[in-house]
Amino acid sequence: MIARQQYKASLCPNCGMPKAIAWHAHNEGWVEVTEVYTCHGCTAIDNYDVEDPSKRKPREYPIPTYTRPPGDELAPFPRGRNPRDKGGDVEW
Repeated sequence: MIARQQYKASLCPNCGMPKAIAWHAHNEGWVEVTEVYTCHGCTAIDNYDVEDPSKRKPREYPIPTYTRPPGDELAPFPRGRNPRDKGGDVEW
């Protein structure tokens, strides 16, 4: 269970990609949305009180893909203080 918690803590809570890739400053432009899925269950929940079918909006989940080519090595993720963090050191 501890290993699972550590693994989950290493992922971005929003997109699910590893933080070391998704949050790395040198990866801007190397992550693209390549697929979008519609969850019909979430769509039904979101629109349960919308009577007009033309006003119902689907709940879509975009899926990111890391597109940096193999061999184009990324520098290690910078450790220490995150400039946007109001607290202490960043934990990965």
